[in-house]
Amino acid sequence: MQLVERVIEVQIITGSNIGSHVFIPRIVFSINDGRCSFTIKQRQFPIKPCYAMTVNRNQRQPLKIIGVFLKEQVFTHG
Repeated sequence: MQLVERVIEVQIITGSNIGSHVFIPRIVFSINDGRCSFTIKQRQFPIKPCYAMTVNRNQRQPLKIIGVFLKEQVFTHG
């Protein structure tokens, strides 16, 4: 995994494409709630971070591998 300014390079660990390297780009979210006369644009990665660890591993040891579980397809382009 590599995190740079505009993309995250990850390796797929489940499903039919195990071992493939893919890039997750930052995308622009536009926010306009109607109360303001302007639109706020925010760039962020389309992921939700989560954290899970077994009790035996939770002894201030660093994580070497991090996984992100995406239950549903994130991108519509396949």
